[in-house]
Amino acid sequence: MKFVHFITRSDTIGGAQKYILETSKQLLDDGHSVSVVAGGSGPLSERAERLGMDYISLPNLVREISPLADLKCLFTIRREILACKPDVVLIHSAKAGLLGRLALLLTGCRVIFIAHGWSNIRVATGLGRVFYSKMEQFLSLCCYRVVCISEEDTKFATRQLGISPGKLSLIYNGVRQPEERVERLPESSTLRMLTVTRFQAPKDFDTLLASLVKISSLNWTLTVLGEGPELETYRQRIEALGLKGKISILGFKTDLAPYYCSHDLVLLVSNSEGLPLSLIEAMSFKKPVVATAVGGIPELIEEGINGYLIPDKDSEHLAFCLSKLCQMSATELSELGEHSYQRYKAKFSFDLMMSRLYNLCQS
Repeated sequence: MKFVHFITRSDTIGGAQKYILETSKQLLDDGHSVSVVAGGSGPLSERAERLGMDYISLPNLVREISPLADLKCLFTIRREILACKPDVVLIHSAKAGLLGRLALLLTGCRVIFIAHGWSNIRVATGLGRVFYSKMEQFLSLCCYRVVCISEEDTKFATRQLGISPGKLSLIYNGVRQPEERVERLPESSTLRMLTVTRFQAPKDFDTLLASLVKISSLNWTLTVLGEGPELETYRQRIEALGLKGKISILGFKTDLAPYYCSHDLVLLVSNSEGLPLSLIEAMSFKKPVVATAVGGIPELIEEGINGYLIPDKDSEHLAFCLSKLCQMSATELSELGEHSYQRYKAKFSFDLMMSRLYNLCQS
């Protein structure tokens, strides 16, 4: 079969881009053909080409809304995707979802939109939220199926967006089993925490810092992997709060395995999420997870069993949970991590995700 992935951004590697790369690698290994169509070039295009995929750059496709430019782009999107002669077109991200489904309307292509959380609608307010919701309801009629990556997203799609349940398929995000053996960390009096984030909304670094200030006297360190437009602002804030000796910002990293292995737990503090791959990866590495209870995150974490859920913007509760973890022994942390792994194997494995995706594409 011939698959085409279509997404807006190629200048970053977020959850949707990781999804494209990992599923494409498996599709290629299984003997299928894959092309990626995206705006411009960057880390996504470089990795796609290294994997042996055809990469088609659309220089005029940008994240920002520009009605005239976007209208012109519709014809380019239609031409380039149809030139690939796809059996299945998988569309990711809000803007690509809009333009791609309109461009391929009435072409006979099997178009599947993978909704990675609908953050653009969740954070919108007033008339903007109403407009985007109605647009999404209409666009669901312009494709074969809409894939939700969590049960919460499925409920949001039917109750808030008005999408027919018959148009929806639930396929949880999944990650590959770690290749390297995950050894138990040597016992330490310091809780070694890790967060994989981006210094940009909807990530909520303010709440994380507010909680860490409250427990600054306890033994912990935080490693931050990520970048973003607000990075320097937060570097200065960390120093002003007297946390520079406890927090290390290492920037964007392509290979996260060594960091998962060398830390005791993984954090994610955010105002809006779909089903974060970083948390699923942490679970596959047998790590406890602490995260904001938004989007599909509550489906990953069983309170007190494999981690802790934090109410949105609640620095007090986050500080309470982290202080509790600081007092746990290596054995107690390991038990939480083992529960994470069992939960990952049961619901969020890569093989399970691919099996369901294949079934949808071939049904």
